[in-house]
Amino acid sequence: MTYTNEEYAEMAIKDNEEGKVLKEVKEKLKQVEPEPIEFTD
Repeated sequence: MTYTNEEYAEMAIKDNEEGKVLKEVKEKLKQVEPEPIEFTD
């Protein structure tokens, strides 16, 4: 599926406000929990 820059920006802002991230799942953007960051030396 193709999204315009405006559509993507609106989804990204909404997801960011909710503490979520956008991820492509089966060719569609879905709202998901962010993966934890692992720190290494």
